[in-house]
Amino acid sequence: MTEEIIVKRDIDTVTAEIQALCGIGQRVALGLAVEIGRRLVEAKELLAHGEWGVWLKESVSFSQSTATRYMKLFEEYGAPQGSLFGAETNCAALQNLSVSNALKLLALPEEEREDFAAEHNVEHLSSREMDRLMEELKAERDELLEQAEKDAEAVLKAEDAVREAEARAEDAEEKVSDLEDRLRELEDRPLEVAVEKPDPAEVQKQIDAAVKEAEKSHKAKHKELQAALDEARKKQKELQAEADAQKKTAAEAEKKLVEQQAGLVSLETARLEKEVERLRKELAMSDAAVASFHTLFNQAQGILSQMIEQLGKVPDADTRDKLRQGAKKLLEVYGEKVAGDEG
Repeated sequence: MTEEIIVKRDIDTVTAEIQALCGIGQRVALGLAVEIGRRLVEAKELLAHGEWGVWLKESVSFSQSTATRYMKLFEEYGAPQGSLFGAETNCAALQNLSVSNALKLLALPEEEREDFAAEHNVEHLSSREMDRLMEELKAERDELLEQAEKDAEAVLKAEDAVREAEARAEDAEEKVSDLEDRLRELEDRPLEVAVEKPDPAEVQKQIDAAVKEAEKSHKAKHKELQAALDEARKKQKELQAEADAQKKTAAEAEKKLVEQQAGLVSLETARLEKEVERLRKELAMSDAAVASFHTLFNQAQGILSQMIEQLGKVPDADTRDKLRQGAKKLLEVYGEKVAGDEG
C-alpha cells in the first residue's frame, strides 16, 4: 500500500503565492486598461466631429473623463503592438502596477518612472500609500527647487553688487584723474598780477600784495585740491575692496550651487547603480517557471528535513536502516532524472 506524502505548507510559501497572484492580477488589469485606451484612441479617430461624447455614452458607457484616463494609460504605457488578451506595457518593470498607481505615476517625467517604481516597490503599495509617497516626493522637489532658486538669486545679487561696485570704483577713478589734471594745471599756471603804471613804488607795492595774495590763494587751492585728491583715492580703494569682496561672495555662492548640483548627481548615480543591480537580481527570479521551481524547491527541502528528523526517532535499527535505504533509492531515482534533463 502506497503511503500518500502530505506536504506541509508554511506561511512563507503561502505569502509568496499570494504576492505572485496579486502581481499577475495587477499586470493583467493594467494591460487590459492599456488595450482599452488603445482602442478608444482608434475609435475617436474613426468618429466624425461631435460624435465622440454620444458614442462613449451609448456604446461603451464611459464618461469622457474615464475614457481620457484609459487613453492616457495607453499613450504613456502602451507597447507598439496590442492584442485582445495578455497585453503588456512598453516597460516590463512597470507592468505589475495597479491601474490607480499607474495613473498616479504619470505625475513624474517618463524617464524617472521606472527607477522610482523600483526604488519604492510601488507595485506593492496601496493607493493611499502611493498618494502619501507622491506628496512626499513633491514636497522634497519643491524644497530643492526653492533652495536652488534662492542660490541662483544670491548669485545674481552678488553679480549685481560686483557690477555696481566696479561702476562706483570706475567713477571714483575718473574723479581722481580729473582732480590730478586740475592740480597739474594749477601748478603750471603763472601767477597773475595786476600791474598799473602810475607810481613805480605803488605799482611794486601792489605787485607784492598781489603776488602775496596770489600765492596764498594758490596754496589754499592746492591744499584743497590735494585733500580732495587724497579723499578720492581713499574712496577708490574702499570701493575696490568692496568690489573684490562682492566678487568673492559671488564666487562662493556659485561654488556652493555647483557643489549642491554635483552632490545631487552623485547621490542619484549611486542610487541608480544600486537599483540596476537589484533589478538584475529580480529579473533572474521573475520568470514564472523559476518562481514555481523556487517554491517547490523550498518545500522539498522542508520535507527532506522532516524525513531526516523522523528517521532519527525510529527506535529499531533494522527498520531505521530499511527506511534510510528507501530514502536513498528515492533520491537516486530523482537524481538520475535531474541529470537526464542536463543531458
